[in-house]
Amino acid sequence: EIVTLLNRALGETVASHDGRFIRLTSRTAGPNSAIAFEALPPDVDATDAIFGIRPRVAQGTDATRARLVGGVELPDGVDLRGAHQLSLAVDGGAAVEIDARGPKTAAENLSLEDIATAINTALPAAVAGGDGDRLVLTSPTAGAASRIALLPLTATRRRRFVTRAMVTDEAAQTVLGFVRKDAVGAAGSVARVQGTRDLSRGVDLRERILWRVVRTPA
Repeated sequence: EIVTLLNRALGETVASHDGRFIRLTSRTAGPNSAIAFEALPPDVDATDAIFGIRPRVAQGTDATRARLVGGVELPDGVDLRGAHQLSLAVDGGAAVEIDARGPKTAAENLSLEDIATAINTALPAAVAGGDGDRLVLTSPTAGAASRIALLPLTATRRRRFVTRAMVTDEAAQTVLGFVRKDAVGAAGSVARVQGTRDLSRGVDLRERILWRVVRTPA
């Protein structure tokens, strides 16, 4: 009955329940998504009786981008003449093997900017940059489809008892501090409030019959 009254008053299906608790969910996502409980006189305010909370505002968030931050600092650059390959997959695409040295294959020392440029040149969109002295890989898209996958390089050799072995002398450990790691973005969230009052047995609202919910426009 309370869910029906809420939805009738708000004009949209924002209220629901699971048999015990009532939920209010905004129909928009992102920072403009909000649900606000405003204060009413204590003798008529039903917010606590229904939701078990005091007046408050619930705010949605922006969608995020997948982001990998290197675990090693490179203030003085790094020598990649021995191990220089990376395998990266962006947003669920096929893995791309990258020479992190770029055109500077004979350089004894490469700066963080040199490595970022080499990675960005090898991919359709720029993903590499710096955060202080650390290499950072950031997906060009935002939301649940955003993903950066650092994959281990493998080599297959046909030998007795050995079919596949991981290549350990790759550039990932040197420039990022790990050989394999995934980062996944998150979709923008909607403002959502769930009451803490158990209403499975109903509630007496004869003394407190009002509530006020403010929603943002769709």
